[in-house]
Amino acid sequence: MSDNLDAIFGDFYQTKEMTKAKKIISDIDSIFTSDLEVPNTEKEKLVVGCFNTTISHHKAITLLLSHGMDISALSLMRSLYEACIRGYWLLCCANDKEISKFGEGKFYMEGATQRLEVALEEQNSANSLYTFFNTHRDEYNDFTHCGRKLSEFALDIDNITDEEIARHFNNANAIASFAITGLQLITKSLNPL
Repeated sequence: MSDNLDAIFGDFYQTKEMTKAKKIISDIDSIFTSDLEVPNTEKEKLVVGCFNTTISHHKAITLLLSHGMDISALSLMRSLYEACIRGYWLLCCANDKEISKFGEGKFYMEGATQRLEVALEEQNSANSLYTFFNTHRDEYNDFTHCGRKLSEFALDIDNITDEEIARHFNNANAIASFAITGLQLITKSLNPL
């Protein structure tokens, strides 16, 4: 896909955020074109699935913004956030019973986020991940299912400033970068050096 990025995105939204998004997409493509071993365990499959979903949402946000579909792009922010945070929770915290229930669609993550916070605090390199998510969680609730903030934007499209779009797009890029790191962590566990 990275060879076709300019054809897909054209001259739309030629910003530093779009340049960063194209780089992220290129990085993602290089991960998947390398010798990536297929996950074996249920945990590995679920983790990779969560991070792939994050990446797919990031690509969709990038494409939507490049075509001026700001409301639709913003509505994906909570889903982008949730997919990534669940991937890290499964990777760092979930026990076998929780993984099984999650895989069956029967696990509600109540209390799981707090356990993820503790796990991330123990790993200094990942501490910024929880800080980022904790900072933006409530804001992205407002973008779900036509929440308060999204409703305000939809009523008056001129209410959305370029700076606000750029800030959210930069956050989407950061979340996608966290997903890439998660994929690299899980693929290292799949392909020990």
